[in-house]
Amino acid sequence: MSYTNLNLRTQSCEVCGITKHSKNLVLCEGCQVVWYCSSEHQESHLITHERACEWIKDSRKILENRDASLQQWSGISVFSELDVIVAEIAKDPDSWDGLGVTGQFPFVDALTQISTIEAYETALFHCQRMNLFEPRAYLYYILYLGVILRLGREQECYNFLKLWEVNYKGHREDPFLVRKDADPFQMAASNDTKEADPFEMAASFIDTPEDLDLYPDFGQLVCFQLLNIRRLMDLQTLQVASESLPKYLPRELVDMTKARVVGPSLSSRRDILECEDYSERIELMWESIKKCHRITRLYSESVWSEFLLYGPTNSTAAMTLDIELARKFVRPLMEEIPIALDIIRHLERSHPPPQGL
Repeated sequence: MSYTNLNLRTQSCEVCGITKHSKNLVLCEGCQVVWYCSSEHQESHLITHERACEWIKDSRKILENRDASLQQWSGISVFSELDVIVAEIAKDPDSWDGLGVTGQFPFVDALTQISTIEAYETALFHCQRMNLFEPRAYLYYILYLGVILRLGREQECYNFLKLWEVNYKGHREDPFLVRKDADPFQMAASNDTKEADPFEMAASFIDTPEDLDLYPDFGQLVCFQLLNIRRLMDLQTLQVASESLPKYLPRELVDMTKARVVGPSLSSRRDILECEDYSERIELMWESIKKCHRITRLYSESVWSEFLLYGPTNSTAAMTLDIELARKFVRPLMEEIPIALDIIRHLERSHPPPQGL
């Protein structure tokens, strides 16, 4: 199964689906992320699109006004020269209240209501600026991870989680400001960063913790769990392919066939595609899934049940925010892979939540 740009449209009419290659398209002037092939189709879609369009317009205007105020005050832009901004924050933190997560998040949240590549790429641009402003902005990393997963950038998600593991363990209150010379978002996307291996991470990313402060928040663990489940599905598909494809087929054709049925993290891995037996790796992924489930329950025994439900949570305020953001930005990705939620429910039946949930 391919996980690239799941359910995202790119430069096609929102009504009829015609693409830019067939006809000149017009961009909605309000949201600037939805396309139409004609004014008639734009008009017919107005009732459906109006609410999301207004939400994006309003939140963009708020952000632009804050940026204008910032430029007037300091002569720099919130969307560039981030090293200068960080230095200014250190001088006078109170002056910057509301220019970080509280400014970026509503705009990103609004953009993710539109299922187009343009909307999510714009959202990603603003996600990458969240971490530099507020000490508890780590709670919103789930938003960044959800956006890059929706864009099909699995390796970047693995890289981000690996960077956290290597560089930032034990700094939950301010994890990514510990290293002033490193922007985790840029490092995760950089070609210079050594790519994290999904199987190495499955074996070592999380262990049974003695101190929960050394481990990721729930949002990061949910994303890691989703990646584990995707890899499990990939490996099971590859196992079936190895057993069913005729032995006389050329090696190149076999590898090409396998590459088309797995996610981007494995499709270019020759060592994986050329393998004949995936049973050990399948077992590794199962163990990682179960381990991840156990670790998250140490934060709160009811955390996964609260994630699966849509009702109120019984956790602390910070954990509740984690769960709400995970529901909003990662649960839809899990729902597109029904077996993912089935696996979580199966594990919950093995470890039922407390009475009264």
